[in-house]
Formats: sequence, structure tokens, C-alpha cells
Amino acid sequence: SLVKDVVKGYNGTVFTYGQVNSGKTFTMFGDHESDLLKGVIPRTFPDVFNIIESTKDREFTVSCSFVGIVN
Repeated sequence: SLVKDVVKGYNGTVFTYGQVNSGKTFTMFGDHESDLLKGVIPRTFPDVFNIIESTKDREFTVSCSFVGIVN
């Protein structure tokens, strides 16, 4: 549902929080060579761009930010 809302023009955020080595980065990126172990980003980006491609009545600007905060 987040992807559909983002394409409608709402901002979307996925936030991970936890101890070092608890799997935050893996949750976001996963293993790009395995369909089973893909993370949030490789699972959602194709959906975003597929919806954009199929929407002919609007123009889109896509931007993405990654921020890592330590300590």
C-alpha cells in the first residue's frame, strides 16, 4: 500500500531501527541475487516504476534518499 500511496503523490518512509548487526541493512537491501532474499528496496522499486510506466495521464519526478545515522 505504501507504493500505491507514493505514486499518488504522498511521501513514503521506511524506517529501520535496532542494534548494530541486527539486520537493518539486510532488511532494506537483502541479497540482490536471490528472489527469495530481496529486501524492501529491490521489491518495491520495480513496482514504483511499473506503475509510473502504466500511468499515462501524469508526469513523475522520482527521488530517493538513504540516510544512515550512527551513535
